[in-house]
Amino acid sequence: MTSVRPPAGSRPEMHIEQAVFTSIRGGRNEGYQLAGASPGVDDAIQRELTQWGPAHDSLHAGRRTAVGFFRLQSGRFAISKTTVAGEEYSGRGGPRLYTQFFILPAALYQRFSYQPFRVLEALVAAGRIHVLEPVPQPMETFRLIGRASPAQVSMLAAVTREVGAARLGAALTAALTTRPLAIATPGPHERLFAVMIDLLPLALRPQCSGVAGLRFSPRRPYRWFGMSGDEKEKRRLQRMGDLLVIDLARQVPPRLIPRSGWARLISALLAENRFAEIAQVVRSVQHSSLTECDREADELWASWKERGCLDSLVSQRRTQPPSVGETCRIDSDYREVQPTLPDDTGH
Repeated sequence: MTSVRPPAGSRPEMHIEQAVFTSIRGGRNEGYQLAGASPGVDDAIQRELTQWGPAHDSLHAGRRTAVGFFRLQSGRFAISKTTVAGEEYSGRGGPRLYTQFFILPAALYQRFSYQPFRVLEALVAAGRIHVLEPVPQPMETFRLIGRASPAQVSMLAAVTREVGAARLGAALTAALTTRPLAIATPGPHERLFAVMIDLLPLALRPQCSGVAGLRFSPRRPYRWFGMSGDEKEKRRLQRMGDLLVIDLARQVPPRLIPRSGWARLISALLAENRFAEIAQVVRSVQHSSLTECDREADELWASWKERGCLDSLVSQRRTQPPSVGETCRIDSDYREVQPTLPDDTGH
């Protein structure tokens, strides 16, 4: 692949930078490291990506791929796809991991409704997810075409059937706390995380980070971790006091049943299979703090119970995604306004 910079006059906010983190053989610096990057990946971003990059034996047993997403300190966003690419070069043996990082400007991420899994679908369609051997020096900066709706109704319905409305509501409640979340689910974590994002107001989504397919590591500070069904791993994570650990294959802990705010409204709509109304509410609630989203959700809840219909209420609200400036104001609110909830073991 030839290294290409964005054409003169093109819109840089629509272009994606990329980097590869993998094990390198030969030379003075063998082992896992950034093997290549496009021109817009500066030294600060390279240091961040090196921290997030998975090394030897990071995949869950039986997995051959992993997906991650997180916000960079610069305000841009990173989405990663990890793939097994042959055998490890070192004497340790086992699979060699190859991770592609895609760096999105905020304006482009907003076009995809801050939904990393829709971005990945567009990258696959564009032929951008593949192992490059050797890694180009430098890599290509490219433009990604497309956009995504705030919620995918068919996926909401499918995962609700798969997990159950009450359990999905518990997952949403847990996702809105300040604690990192380790979660086990009967189905693929990618589908669960995509739906959890779809159930959030647009302005809160930029704060989400998560990984599906990798073992837990404190070196990679994701907010959501896809936990395998292995009981030994679950007990290990439960001993870590900062983590909120839940298993969606089991009974929902009563303390995670939402009783007010955004989580209560969405959980009630899930329970009645009102997926189109969920998509309407997600589009219409545009506040940039969780406190305000909870307040408006309680108002919608009260009106819904009184009138039995959300359509007229939702149609009165604006339906455009929040601006990048609006989403930048939510950092402190998102992390601080919600009380810490214990996990299902009482930790």
